Amino acid sequence: MDLEQFIAEQNGMAFWREFTFTQLKFRVPQGELELADNVVWFDNVAFVTQMKEREVPTSDPDEERKWFENKVMKSAVKQISDSLRYLDTHGSIPVSNIRGTELEISGAALREIHRVVIYKPALSLPSDCTATHFKESRSAGFVHIFNDAAYARVLQTLIAPEEIRRYFEYRQTSLSELAQMKIPVVEDDILAAYASEEPVPSPASHKKLERLLMEVEHYDLSSILRRLADHIEAPRRGSDHSRIMVEFAKLPRSAWRAAKERFDAALAAARGGDSVRPYRFYFPASGCSFMFAPLHPYALNDDDPIESRKRYLQTLTEVAKYMAKADRAVGVQISFMDEHFMIDWCLTIEPWVFDAQMEDALARSPFRPVREQKIDGFHFLDTRGDD
Repeated sequence: MDLEQFIAEQNGMAFWREFTFTQLKFRVPQGELELADNVVWFDNVAFVTQMKEREVPTSDPDEERKWFENKVMKSAVKQISDSLRYLDTHGSIPVSNIRGTELEISGAALREIHRVVIYKPALSLPSDCTATHFKESRSAGFVHIFNDAAYARVLQTLIAPEEIRRYFEYRQTSLSELAQMKIPVVEDDILAAYASEEPVPSPASHKKLERLLMEVEHYDLSSILRRLADHIEAPRRGSDHSRIMVEFAKLPRSAWRAAKERFDAALAAARGGDSVRPYRFYFPASGCSFMFAPLHPYALNDDDPIESRKRYLQTLTEVAKYMAKADRAVGVQISFMDEHFMIDWCLTIEPWVFDAQMEDALARSPFRPVREQKIDGFHFLDTRGDD
């Protein structure tokens, strides 16, 4: 597996195949151009990546340094600058994601572009080269520089797309500040400092990574969301599964933890046949409400159970959206039959307006009350009591 394939696989897992774009060549009057080696794009955020792989590594540190300086620090950074120029001057550029879906990306629609260079080094690359984490370029701006192993470790640790986006912001700010103070750090220092909410990483920060609890079973939604396109059951409105995935992509790990807790509770209720009120939460930073409800077979209209399922989900989702005073809402409905469960998904997008009839209906609301709560995205093993 070459470097481009490896990064496509890593991005496809972390950012999902819907938001990972690998077919990036486009036609211009002068011929053909390539936007980048890899692009991650969801909502108004993009990660534009160029890669360099040492095809014939040597054991000579001086030769490897020349390769690094020429290919990584110069050529790849220039290509990043070209990518930004293409986005700025070519309007909408056709791109295809790993699923084969073709879309058009426009620089004008992007609020945030992270510039990334990833390289696969030879073992003899000097340590001062491997310690290079970024480059400030007049034409490209701040460019993140990773070796392939460090980049993969960041994605596999953070998991949630929004968490990765926030990490890149933290990484840029921290590295710029540390460079002024001339304090060297490794990638694990930055990663541990971010997860533990240190203002700035230190050379000792990486020690905390040993105590980081992954707890994947408590928050990871990726295994469910990756299969969404293949198993979606949705009302007519908001049936584009990638738009639903965008709303989850904009949630950090703390909100994923809240979503997974409610998903698991709804699944358990559906499996056990328990009659419970729907679960919900609202994430102010993205302005989206999320609702999770079990559905029991006896609640369906036997004449048209599919339409009944959709109608029930749509109603609950709209009520949850109204109660949160949100403009968008995702609904997830889980039913269990013959040892198999089915998940229905719904996305409602509509500006919130006061509704007198809805206010009257809320007096008989099927929902439980909500309260504001801070949830930690990362948990660490407490070793203070150890000898």
